[in-house]
Amino acid sequence: MAIKGTLQKKHPLRLCARYMRRNTHHPEKSHHLWINDIEDIRVRRAVRDIKLTISAHLETCFADYDITNIPEIDEAYYAPSPHKVTHADTSLTCPHYDTPFGGLYMQGARFYRVVVACTKNKTVHTRFSGQMFSMNLGDFHALDYNNDLHSVEGEIPDGKHRILLKLHYAVIPTSENVENIYALCSTHVVIQWTRWSMYFMRAGSSPQNLIECAYGPIIDGLRSMHNWRMRLSTAMLVCAPTTV
Repeated sequence: MAIKGTLQKKHPLRLCARYMRRNTHHPEKSHHLWINDIEDIRVRRAVRDIKLTISAHLETCFADYDITNIPEIDEAYYAPSPHKVTHADTSLTCPHYDTPFGGLYMQGARFYRVVVACTKNKTVHTRFSGQMFSMNLGDFHALDYNNDLHSVEGEIPDGKHRILLKLHYAVIPTSENVENIYALCSTHVVIQWTRWSMYFMRAGSSPQNLIECAYGPIIDGLRSMHNWRMRLSTAMLVCAPTTV
């Protein structure tokens, strides 16, 4: 199921974009800011309004689920041009999964990353769920945080910027068979993974020593291993005998 749409109010998005441009000092590198760390109250309010709209949209897509935003890992993201990425930033454009938890049993819990475009765009394309999207100002797409393979292609023209919001949601079945403690633990694991992986990505994108220089190859190696694990798991499911 494709979960996508377009936000009608553009002012909050432009406000977020201006803030990220002012606070990004190396435009050739990726730059991430946790929403909770942004001090500008106007930007925080703008993101709050955007999240309310996204939550309402998700509720129409998942009628029998509880939708909960995960503010600890919501971020604003300044993206480098895909054809110029170096070091650990290459893992943001090559085909990859956002977590290593794909295929693991989570008792029906799902986690979605909703990517929202804060700037105009016609030249950079995101591929996931077997489709290619060019996300323009106001467009949003949700991907299964654990299970959607995706990549980014194209080029950002000189003088232009690509700024996104990455908002995160836990989608938990309302069935009484789902233990609240299990959903809480799953959410905690996703939060910790996201924050720690962000730490290594930040250090690896602008390495200052030999150890940080190694982060990029290590991240790429782990990504490739996980991609192959997911392909193998999918192939095994397809080839598995069925019973009547």
